[in-house]
Amino acid sequence: MKKLIYLLLVLGILQLAVALLTYGFSLYDDEAIWHYMGRSWLRMGIAPYRESFDNKTPLIWLIYGISDLLFGVNYWFPRVLGTIVEMIGVWYVYKIALHLAGRRTGIIAMTMYGLALLWRCTEGRFPSLTETFEVTFINIAVFLALAAKGKRSYVASGLAAGVAIAFRLTGLVPAAAIFLFSIRKRGALTFAASAAACIAALVAMTLLAGIHLRDLWQFAFLINFQRGQPFDYHLYLTRLTRAFFHCELVCFYPLALLYFLMTRKADILLAWLIGGCLYILMLGTFSEAYFKDILPPLAIAAAAAVDVLVTKANISFGKALAVIWICFLPKDTEPFFSAMEITDPGATTGRSQDYCSPPYPPLTNYARKQVGLWIKTNTRSNEIVYVPTPTVLVYTERRCPALYFSAGAEWAAARRSFYHQMTINQPDLIALPLNTGNEANVTAEQRDYMHNLARSAAYRTDTCINGYAIYRKVRSITESSMLSR
Repeated sequence: MKKLIYLLLVLGILQLAVALLTYGFSLYDDEAIWHYMGRSWLRMGIAPYRESFDNKTPLIWLIYGISDLLFGVNYWFPRVLGTIVEMIGVWYVYKIALHLAGRRTGIIAMTMYGLALLWRCTEGRFPSLTETFEVTFINIAVFLALAAKGKRSYVASGLAAGVAIAFRLTGLVPAAAIFLFSIRKRGALTFAASAAACIAALVAMTLLAGIHLRDLWQFAFLINFQRGQPFDYHLYLTRLTRAFFHCELVCFYPLALLYFLMTRKADILLAWLIGGCLYILMLGTFSEAYFKDILPPLAIAAAAAVDVLVTKANISFGKALAVIWICFLPKDTEPFFSAMEITDPGATTGRSQDYCSPPYPPLTNYARKQVGLWIKTNTRSNEIVYVPTPTVLVYTERRCPALYFSAGAEWAAARRSFYHQMTINQPDLIALPLNTGNEANVTAEQRDYMHNLARSAAYRTDTCINGYAIYRKVRSITESSMLSR
């Protein structure tokens, strides 16, 4: 047991190094969105889906809101918490593999899975994403269902699956696999009822928190099934090939295939894996974080195959683990360059770069953070600002009158809210990026509207900070005297 704990600690330390040593030491896009929404909810009392929109559920915003209440705007707390949650998930992968194929398979699966979580192609830099929490609770649910000896185990499994689904709808896929393979044990209905009760309880809590059921339905569920951009077969195949084959995931494929050929049966791992792959293919964006969903069944299946090969070839178990570490250890150099920033500030973040002159280069995370901090320093706490970039806005610690995130560009209700809020809460400061690639999910119509507003008589040009043109509201003499009091 001590060796397993040491292994878990080593994997956790590696994950913390990868997660905390990132360029700019700042929040990235999704983290910034969730932190802003969590801060607005818990600190400003603005319920989610009111003045800002995203296609996630309130659970992740609650985590980031608590992070803001405890430590202010920071990038480290959600990643440390996510790392702890991930290590719990690693432990349950060990327990699933132990239950299915024995201790050696469990150790191999634990190692493979823990190292695979660090890869760039599985978004190892950000254990703070919703996938982390979803997959960990699914791992718990799968183990409880496999090791079930009575209805209580299926109730606990259903509760864990319900929490996973509440974090991400993708949790429905492995939950369906658990349901199917619980039928023969007569625990399927108990599992399903428990999961449904958990989701219902969480929905009731969100309603008590002031979130409207209609908003929850539209933005946390329905929007995920809306029609997106016209389908491009070439782009789809390019993304598919790059995501599935131009990364370390290929280390799993021959071993997992060997396992399924050896077992020759449709077990829960196969259903879990196929369901996860189909969901990724259906979404079509092939985001790196989505592949966290298929890592547990891949790791367990591959580990079982390795254990059989090692036994038949009479290879030392220690040597086999050493080979696995060499093959699966991430080859990312970002943590090393980020460590240089601690001793040599400016070494990698391009802090002296001129972002306000053509051709307006893309901003680093550090540069965006500095724009937000400048706005915070040069505005009052009660002033309203408009910044179309979450990674800038979150560091201003100011209220934005309306901001879309992933929901905004396609959802009519969000667009209507934007124009309404801009009418009744005209911002005191507008910061517009000179490079439109630094914007969030903004429509061309919205971009033109804000540019026209900023260049109207109601605003004056102030300055340019790291590629952001700053415009301030022109105040009347009466307004100026009231603010100076």
